[in-house]
Amino acid sequence: MGPLLGRWRLARLARALLLGAWLLALAAPALAAPTVVLISMDGTRPADLDEVELPALTRMAREGARADRLVPVYPANTFPNHVTLVTGVSPERHGIVNNVFVDPERGRYRYDGDPTWLEAEPLWSILAAHGMTSAAYYWVGSEGAWRSGRGPADWRPFSTRTRESEKVDQILKWLDRPEAERPSLVTVWFHGADGAAHRHGPGAPEVAETLRVQDAQLGRLFGALDAQGRWGETTVIVVSDHGMTRVEHTVDLAGALDEADIAAQVHGGGGFATVTLDDADGDLEHAVAVARGLGLEAWARGEGPPGLESRNPRFGDLVVMAPLGTAISAEGLLGRLRAALMGGGHGYRPDEPAMGGIFLALGRGVGAGFDPGEVRALDVAPTVLTLLGLPVPDSMEGRPIPLDASASPTSPSEGGPN
Repeated sequence: MGPLLGRWRLARLARALLLGAWLLALAAPALAAPTVVLISMDGTRPADLDEVELPALTRMAREGARADRLVPVYPANTFPNHVTLVTGVSPERHGIVNNVFVDPERGRYRYDGDPTWLEAEPLWSILAAHGMTSAAYYWVGSEGAWRSGRGPADWRPFSTRTRESEKVDQILKWLDRPEAERPSLVTVWFHGADGAAHRHGPGAPEVAETLRVQDAQLGRLFGALDAQGRWGETTVIVVSDHGMTRVEHTVDLAGALDEADIAAQVHGGGGFATVTLDDADGDLEHAVAVARGLGLEAWARGEGPPGLESRNPRFGDLVVMAPLGTAISAEGLLGRLRAALMGGGHGYRPDEPAMGGIFLALGRGVGAGFDPGEVRALDVAPTVLTLLGLPVPDSMEGRPIPLDASASPTSPSEGGPN
């Protein structure tokens, strides 16, 4: 065979191989776009996963990743942490400084789902800027568009009465949409242990029962993903916003300020409260002394210790934190009664082990049995963006959590500022 004929045959063979590869690529099913389902189980402790038989969460730890604990942001309360979970910044930055507070211009905030209260961009808006859709079921700040004019394509107004079975039904409906309409991110709030633990204390039988019911719904979600073969494109992350500790003692801060002839409004309760004074210039030092006389930590806004910064005007004039196991009662007779009947509380220093939440992940991008160690609420939003193939904005304080052994071994806690 001459050189010319040999080169011709090689070229023909190369063309045939390229054609075959192209035909195989056409015949192969296209990889579906990735999806992240982020579920918060309110007030659930790492200990709850070990004290109760929870098959779905156990599966997540066995086949996916389970962190030792999730460190909440300060204050360790529901609304500040849920916003941190979807913004990657602290309450000092995103502005939802407590479940209840007063904004100097807008007035009183109280368990509000309006996204315009958020001072940092949430995931739903970030995804929309990249042409990706998202859906939200009862997540703080998800009820409409953020200040950018972007938000989740689908959301639900909050109600505590909705069962987790209805939420899972809706998750599956969202995931069953055609790919062009399917949300890349679904954020869902579950009741978790919070309500039962507030009433009966952490670790109570009532807590175990409500977690079993919710775990069964998680199992139903996982079963559907199994049946549909969707784990190659789907990552499910389960977190909680904070932990819980038993309440042994209560203090009436509002009553003590009133007895000291200090005109003030106390916002919040449990382990954390802010105080707005009618005469901040004249009464601030006296109010600090009254709070400290009750055994509470207290400081003027902006003067908190490292890690407990509170410069945002929404922190009021005075910031107050109770020692672990002591609950500050909310204002009024009803607030004192609720505090007296409280079995469990939160809002304490976020580095307290009792305030630790949960973090588990299963599915695409997650190594089986992987332990990322201790993670932070700040790190969840960057992790979601990384799983979806999006850049993490420089404005975020967190960093992506490694979810398998091939990821960076650097501890997430060594990332941006706390």
